[in-house]
Amino acid sequence: MPKFAALDRALDDNLVLPVPVPGLDEPKEYSIPPMSAKAGLFAQRMMNLALAASIEQDQRRLDPDKPMPPRPAPKAPVLDDDEERDLYELILGEDLLKQMLDDGVSWPWVQRVSQTALLYATADADAAQAYWLSGGQGKALMQNQSRATARSRKKAGPSGTKASRKGAKKAAKPRGSGSSSGGR
Repeated sequence: MPKFAALDRALDDNLVLPVPVPGLDEPKEYSIPPMSAKAGLFAQRMMNLALAASIEQDQRRLDPDKPMPPRPAPKAPVLDDDEERDLYELILGEDLLKQMLDDGVSWPWVQRVSQTALLYATADADAAQAYWLSGGQGKALMQNQSRATARSRKKAGPSGTKASRKGAKKAAKPRGSGSSSGGR
């Protein structure tokens, strides 16, 4: 039976992001450790719900005359301020979030770092980098992802063939599955 090397020695899953900090001439690099398994499962569920809601919204917009299932459209999670902070603490870890706040990092940057880390954990390094470089335009990335999935379903026809399920699986691909840029 083959024996594999221990992954904790072979992989570095930390995400390092440069963030502007008041009073510093250069951005400070924050190293974001991987989420716990429990946090990762929760984050993946949230992303799947958000993606499903976005796909259904796009389907309704692209083909408003097509009969839709009688069930209500899935709703993306909506968080109040305290829940949003709790989510960012879950994603970044209590210590890193406290360090960023103590350093005076602005709330929009905390959000951007957290959302980039969320994409890194639930999708891959390419999606996280695209979000980071877009200036935090997550809606545009989600819409592009859901449009691609909707197009693949439309091409597959009304029966929902294998092509449509492949598109949905690709859209919700878990981290570390196939990123050529060394993603997680």
